[in-house]
Amino acid sequence: MMAGKLSRAQSRELRLELLRARAAIERQNLRKYSGQLANDLAPGNLVKSMLPAGLTTGSTSDTLLQGRVCWRVILSCCQH
Repeated sequence: MMAGKLSRAQSRELRLELLRARAAIERQNLRKYSGQLANDLAPGNLVKSMLPAGLTTGSTSDTLLQGRVCWRVILSCCQH
């Protein structure tokens, strides 16, 4: 056997270790993205995702107040 070459057993062990490392990274990414997805699907975030960008800054109460003001403007325009 030449120096620098791996035996079949060493090569197999190396492949298994690489597969284990890859699986660990994939599990870690799955946990990370599952948490992000759960956050994105929260009711408040779903509503914010449908609003124009200017209305999504600030707290939820600010957003609701801005929406109420916009609704009043819309109603006053429709009455005239």
